[in-house]
Amino acid sequence: ENIQKTFNYWKSFFTLCPWHPHGLIQNSRIKGVLLDFDNTLYNYDMCNAHAKSEIIRKISEDSNIPEESVRKAYEISRLNVKKDLENTGPSDSRILYIQKTLELLGLKNYMSKCIDYEDFFWKKFFEKLQLFDGVMEFLAFTAKNKIKVCIISDMTTRMQMAKIDYLGVEKYV
Repeated sequence: ENIQKTFNYWKSFFTLCPWHPHGLIQNSRIKGVLLDFDNTLYNYDMCNAHAKSEIIRKISEDSNIPEESVRKAYEISRLNVKKDLENTGPSDSRILYIQKTLELLGLKNYMSKCIDYEDFFWKKFFEKLQLFDGVMEFLAFTAKNKIKVCIISDMTTRMQMAKIDYLGVEKYV
């Protein structure tokens, strides 16, 4: 619903030139749009909540530590990483959240587990990842009208690229 409103809003700025063979926009000064990625093109909050719940459950099962204890350690770790790396991409690094969580829980020999757990987190995240209704139509509209689209984000590049690829929007950005 949000993206549909956004699409209709942006569409109202453009007048298609029906007689032009390429459907160019008549009298438009808009050459490009900047779109924040997370919670604009897809529901980041839902994907993250699902993955977070699943990783907490998995660590709890693997370590025989109650889920509530793992949840508290994860939240403390997340806040500490965000504070220590404020305003940087790595402040959203799940591997750092997981590493600090395992340290807080007193688990030993955890380095290889960190990698496995981060992979598990993103696998669960991608299970829920899908574009909001209207996003593909909006992106097709911008492409047809030669309007450049730039996705901006404060998250790490690798995962944003993986999401762009998974969602099939690379050809539009």
